[in-house]
Amino acid sequence: MINKKNYVPIHPNCKCTYVSVWKRNRTPPEKPFVVNLINDESHNWAYDYEGKHYQLQGNTPMSRDDFLHEIGVPIDELSEEEYAFFKIYTDNGDAAINGYLRGLLSKEDAIKRWEDVNDKLLDKGVLDHILLFDDSLNLIDTIFSKHGKTLKKDIIVCRRERDRFMGRNNETKYNDKGLTSTSIYEYANTSIYGDELNYILVPKGTNVLYLEGITNVLEDYEVLFPPNINLKYVEDLSKNKKVWKL
Repeated sequence: MINKKNYVPIHPNCKCTYVSVWKRNRTPPEKPFVVNLINDESHNWAYDYEGKHYQLQGNTPMSRDDFLHEIGVPIDELSEEEYAFFKIYTDNGDAAINGYLRGLLSKEDAIKRWEDVNDKLLDKGVLDHILLFDDSLNLIDTIFSKHGKTLKKDIIVCRRERDRFMGRNNETKYNDKGLTSTSIYEYANTSIYGDELNYILVPKGTNVLYLEGITNVLEDYEVLFPPNINLKYVEDLSKNKKVWKL
């Protein structure tokens, strides 16, 4: 069940904002109080499932900052190869790696796509390092073990699709052989990622990578999961919104 507050009716021409009450040390409280007179974009709503309380982490600017401080990967901790991996992957290299891991691309095609992105970033001066495709595959486990952070609470992340793939044909299980990209922000780049929305309930203790701050595409607020995650369908919230449990 989703827990949302009842909002006060307002005049349609009013321009209002929200106020979040946080502890002085900027640690988000268990149940943040939000006065929101516009829409859910500035409200971290929660979902109760099987006795656990899952909550969005990125629908307010302050909560996004707090999540980055708690979960983010400091750039100065990355090796040259790891830095190159994140820059290439978050530019368009994800299509190469995930296409290969999911069996959608031959290795030859995946290598070409990866090298094209690497070359582009070299030309732009974003990178001064060549990272081979095979080396990028070998880095995946290392990156998650070295830089992944363990969640200390139950959270909700969002995954958008332009066309419905997760749960199509009434499927109730979803396995991703590739790296699964999600966002803590419900409305991240909707014009790019589409209107089919999946809310994923992620239990505390899960190891994730939060890429904001090291990504080559800002304001995705991306949470990355390692290959081979398994999701269980929970329910439909509407025609275009589904809930899943990791």
